[in-house]
Amino acid sequence: MGKKTADIEREIEYLRADTDRVLNELERRVRETMNVRAQAEHHPLATTAIALGAITGLALVFYMAYFRPRLH
Repeated sequence: MGKKTADIEREIEYLRADTDRVLNELERRVRETMNVRAQAEHHPLATTAIALGAITGLALVFYMAYFRPRLH
């Protein structure tokens, strides 16, 4: 025989609570991942490499814009 209304309501409530728990965990992980300061503290070598890469890239852009020989 089919499920009773009370059983269905309990299952719906369980699924809602589980969905709420999963969404809260996802929100926590997104906040943790997007926290730049915390990521920099957890991964100092990667942060240093990114900073050096950005500085090198900017230096190359300035060099190419101002110091390359002019074509005339």
